[in-house]
Amino acid sequence: MYGHDAEVPYPSYTEFLDYELEIGVVVGGAGRNLTPEEAEDRLFGFTIFNDFSARDLQAAEMGMGMGPQKCKDFAFGIGPWIVTRDELPPLAQLSGSIRVNGELWSSCTADGGIFSPAELIAWVSLGDNLQPGDLIGLGTLGNGSGLEIDRRLSPGDVLELQLDGIGVLRNRIGGRESAGWWPQEKPYPFGATDERKAEAAA
Repeated sequence: MYGHDAEVPYPSYTEFLDYELEIGVVVGGAGRNLTPEEAEDRLFGFTIFNDFSARDLQAAEMGMGMGPQKCKDFAFGIGPWIVTRDELPPLAQLSGSIRVNGELWSSCTADGGIFSPAELIAWVSLGDNLQPGDLIGLGTLGNGSGLEIDRRLSPGDVLELQLDGIGVLRNRIGGRESAGWWPQEKPYPFGATDERKAEAAA
């Protein structure tokens, strides 16, 4: 988890680091097997949620039937603060933008969601215990990722995700991490490329 103005390391295992601008729902009360009406009472507020992704590894994992795993679990950003539900208009009226190094990459809106925040909280609660402070992402806004516009992040980039009524979540992408070990005899994505073999030997 990375907050506002934090530096996010660039993972060693990807050539396609991406962002996802999402609205994050902050749960304010415990519950289990909730109805949407009950979940509504446990909705505390909203924040900006950045679901960082390693797209090349994601494609390989999905193609192998594994579902997204390593490609998603290395980082997410939240911030710059939590806005209570009474301070925002209906979510479908919100708009946002993505800037990298001050350049506007894309603009997006929050309309078109299939499920309401309360319905998603209720779904997550089925068979699971919700606790105050739990964070649920509502899904990527349209045009809210680099994949959709054929752009990708690089070390040193300053990424700013903006949502009306919430603010701007800013993170710097750190230097590329080096892998001290990589599987040598497995098929892609687990096999070692020439570059990774050289890196591991260095």
